[in-house]
Amino acid sequence: MPVSRLRASLDRMESFLAAIGWSGVFAWLLGSSTVIVCATLLILRGSNLATTFLLTVPSLIGTFYFPLVPLAYRALVREYNVAQERRADPDVWRQCQHLRIFEAACLLADIEPAAAMVRQPGAARDWYQILINSIVSKEIRIPLEMNDANAMHQPNEHTIVNKRALQIFAHERGITTAALA
Repeated sequence: MPVSRLRASLDRMESFLAAIGWSGVFAWLLGSSTVIVCATLLILRGSNLATTFLLTVPSLIGTFYFPLVPLAYRALVREYNVAQERRADPDVWRQCQHLRIFEAACLLADIEPAAAMVRQPGAARDWYQILINSIVSKEIRIPLEMNDANAMHQPNEHTIVNKRALQIFAHERGITTAALA
């Protein structure tokens, strides 16, 4: 399965698994207490001990594993994002005349551009915030013909910046990356 299809699948599952994550602790407490109460009632009512054991143990094991689903999801997403943190290929990015802000932030951080990189802690996120503030303060001009009128006041990851303006911005701060040369 290509990485982009895997990422799209993970993004669709994110909200569902986040809800499970929030309820995971409650599910564990409720599930384990329910299993223990039911097992106690079965024993007190004279049920066969083997039957009680066969009903209780799998339910208890399932109750313990259910809250681990969100943890496994987070580990998988974290592993995916770490795998994407590689250096940008300068030969590819030298050809571009316009960049989206997330691409510019990643190139300033000297990593391969990916929108997910500006959403997690790190240098790309820091550069993203600096670029957003620079656009709002009009330090960096954005080409209006490529953006909507609202992009100047509320820039987002996909707001387009001119590569030349970005090069001047980086030069003023003493930043040199091969991809922006």
